[in-house]
Amino acid sequence: MDFFITPVTMKKNRPGFLLELLCKVEQLEEMAQLLFTHTTTSGIRYRLENRFVLPRSYREISLPWGKVRIKQNGSQTLTTYAPEYEDCKALAQKSGLPLKTIYAAALAALPIEEKKID
Repeated sequence: MDFFITPVTMKKNRPGFLLELLCKVEQLEEMAQLLFTHTTTSGIRYRLENRFVLPRSYREISLPWGKVRIKQNGSQTLTTYAPEYEDCKALAQKSGLPLKTIYAAALAALPIEEKKID
């Protein structure tokens, strides 16, 4: 689902990295095998976490330069919208416009009552 790497100092003052990986429980064995295969680690610590998740859906809007998916998070009482970064990036590269211009145009294309962003 996600990962991040943090530089750390290991024993004997050696530089190292802390890799933190978020995955579903059913992917745990597969992720562990990938880590053992593709890193030099000889051990992996893991813990189970809980989380709250808002309902998520996508819609597609048309801009003069192409289509952008808009992610909708939330319910009827709390909803946020965000253009998909990769779609905006691709249109920015294709059109030569700044990424922030494409992103702003995607938000502007939403109906007025849907302009809350995350």
